[in-house]
Amino acid sequence: MSDEAKTYGHLFEVDHDAALREKFASGQGVIELQPDMNDAMLLAVVKQAVSICDGKPFLVVPATA
Repeated sequence: MSDEAKTYGHLFEVDHDAALREKFASGQGVIELQPDMNDAMLLAVVKQAVSICDGKPFLVVPATA
């Protein structure tokens, strides 16, 4: 690893949870359903989306078979 990568590596660190929350809180959240999701998984994903969307709409994309 180069010295430059060591020095600037922190600039490329991403807090994925914070980025996801920001997307949903700004009304740009998207849930993409998967064909292998069972009801419990679907419910958990939707509940999580509702809890972080701050009342903003989010898109649910149906699974493709």
